[in-house]
Amino acid sequence: MRKHAYVQFYVLILALIAYISFCCIFLFVLPNHYFVSDFNIRLSSLVVETTVFISLLYSILSRKIKLGVFWICIIIAIGCFLIGNFISAFQVLNVELPIQNFSISDVFLLFFLFFFLFAFFYKIMMECNKWEKAYLLCDLCIVVTAIFTLEWYLFNKPSANILFFSIGDVFLSFIFPIIDLLLLLLGVTLIFRPAIFNAKSKLFIFILVLTGLAITDYLYFYLQDDLSDRSVILLRCLYRVFLLFIAIAATIPKNTSSKRNYFIVNPTFGEKLLVIFPYLAVAVLIGFTLKEQTSSATLITGNCIAFVFVLIRHTIVRMQNKDLTEALKVFNNQLERTVIQRTRDLINKSNDLVKNQERFKSLYEYHPDPILTIDSNGIVLNINQAGSMLLGKESAALIGKECFSIFLDEDKSELESAIKKGKRCSSSSLQLRVKNNNEKDILFWYVTIVPIMIEGQTFGSYVMVKDITRMKQQQDEINYLAFHDTVTEIGNRIFFQQELDRSIKRAQKTQDKFGLLYIDLNRFKTINDTLGHSIGDRVLKEVAKRFRTCLSPTIPLARIGGDEFAIIVHNQTEQQLLDLCKTLFRITEEPFVVNQHSFYLSLSIGIAVYPFGGINTTTLLQHADIAMYSAKEKGNNAVCMYDETLSQKVTRRLRLEQDLPNAIENNELFLLYQPQIDSKAGKVIGAEALIRWQHPELGLISPFEFIPIAEETAQIILRWYSKTGTQYRDKLFYMKRCFR
Repeated sequence: MRKHAYVQFYVLILALIAYISFCCIFLFVLPNHYFVSDFNIRLSSLVVETTVFISLLYSILSRKIKLGVFWICIIIAIGCFLIGNFISAFQVLNVELPIQNFSISDVFLLFFLFFFLFAFFYKIMMECNKWEKAYLLCDLCIVVTAIFTLEWYLFNKPSANILFFSIGDVFLSFIFPIIDLLLLLLGVTLIFRPAIFNAKSKLFIFILVLTGLAITDYLYFYLQDDLSDRSVILLRCLYRVFLLFIAIAATIPKNTSSKRNYFIVNPTFGEKLLVIFPYLAVAVLIGFTLKEQTSSATLITGNCIAFVFVLIRHTIVRMQNKDLTEALKVFNNQLERTVIQRTRDLINKSNDLVKNQERFKSLYEYHPDPILTIDSNGIVLNINQAGSMLLGKESAALIGKECFSIFLDEDKSELESAIKKGKRCSSSSLQLRVKNNNEKDILFWYVTIVPIMIEGQTFGSYVMVKDITRMKQQQDEINYLAFHDTVTEIGNRIFFQQELDRSIKRAQKTQDKFGLLYIDLNRFKTINDTLGHSIGDRVLKEVAKRFRTCLSPTIPLARIGGDEFAIIVHNQTEQQLLDLCKTLFRITEEPFVVNQHSFYLSLSIGIAVYPFGGINTTTLLQHADIAMYSAKEKGNNAVCMYDETLSQKVTRRLRLEQDLPNAIENNELFLLYQPQIDSKAGKVIGAEALIRWQHPELGLISPFEFIPIAEETAQIILRWYSKTGTQYRDKLFYMKRCFR
């Protein structure tokens, strides 16, 4: 709460201290000073009463207290008290009342006591049920009757007859003492009942105010004739001090953190004391009457009235008991019906539970997959039949042992982490390896660990197992087939491309070189065509075996085509690569013997060196292939290393291959006839036709360059010759006439 919220509280505390100091100074320090008078005390008291009244109004307007019946009655009571004292101090409204010894200020004082008493009585009654209200009224009547009877007998004449009293004497002798007695009893009641205010400090202040006002009134009422003027003034000042405490209580904020129902004393003790208290008061009254041994009308009347209230209280008790009995019967009937229904529900739930247990047992025991139950430390609590069969052990041999003993040591840390994760109410799945009973075979289990939750707490885990050994083997086989050649059992094209990608990435980081050897088996197609593919496969397998014998295990070797192989060699110079090629030539010079057939094979090897021969997989393979075909042109057991000259040669050949089909349409081909002359006869006996190609960009192309290309596409030449043969035959006849 902000600091300015306590300003009113501090102002009232200062006013309380100032008023007490003022009264003490004038009553004890300067008792005989000339300006000390009863009027000055009354005037200062009026200032205090006005301060209290204004402070209460401000507390309501600032919403520090709730505008309810309680605080409205308190404000009205303070206002009546202020008006009555103002009339008494300044002698205004000197109206004579028809009641003897009763002034107009006494009327306002009576209103003050009435509203003040009603405020607290209302506050307490609102917190009680109907039976508590009845008991409270009876108990107050019993105690007030007993105490007032003793009070009247002790402080008045025992033989006084109330019929001879004036109305004023009756008010002064009965009304005021009874109200004061009720205030005292209400103050005592607050000690033993639950707190009815939203701050405990308020409760203590109101207990002090109620008991203080009642005791001060009693002293003033019964002892004012025996007290000195200073003592009477002191009692009046003390009365205003209690009023200031009321204003201070109104400034205390609501304590939202505390509980609403709390007790000052033990609640059990308080309830017992509140029940005993009225009977104790009656017992004291009866005992006092017997002790006095008198026939005083006061005592007899008081005993009779108290006895009547006791009878009324017992009647209320019987009514409550009857009400409770009826309520108990209704409750018992409802309880009996509830118990019957609950019993049926429990029986049904018990039957359902038994069925569910049987279902779970069937699901657990006869599930085709192994299931283990372990505690939070990994101890096996149970295992189903499938688990025992899979491990080759009886359930008794596994129960009570750590589940870690089932799995390989390398996987225990991973399993331990999964079990710890299960303790945190989280499931997990992992792949583990298991030792079989013969300790030779390794099983692969896909394990799912699910925590066992009971009322939000973990009591172990279910280990559900899927035997994936066969699937793992098939997966390994598939992976092997995906990256290996089934004939030669070395890497295939996919394997080689992956290895080539890795080599390129590694070379990019280390700035190293590596060589790609592209190998082709010469004349292998003849073996396949003449002896069949089975013989060819055996030859390929033997070739791969010989290749592997001269290569390090770390050097990738792969079959990337029918009779084509590839090798990746790291950290080798060009000369070392050529030496390796010679080794490969040497191991293939020995004949291959298959089914009593001997074969001699030769190799054509093309080499592309990273990064000069290419910086990516496609370029390297393409250039190595070009180098290999260039080696083929050289003959058997030839090797060619890719360079720029070879690249230009291949580029030119590709250009000629592309442009040759268009040469006919563009009339770029022509014939030159070289006559054949019989030297003896001196006659032309024939002519040799020489074809020539005049390329529009490359110029005259030598026959030795484009004839091999034309031989691969012979239909081009035949088609052109059939088209141009007639006109060139006429030229041939012309040559014959010329040579004659």
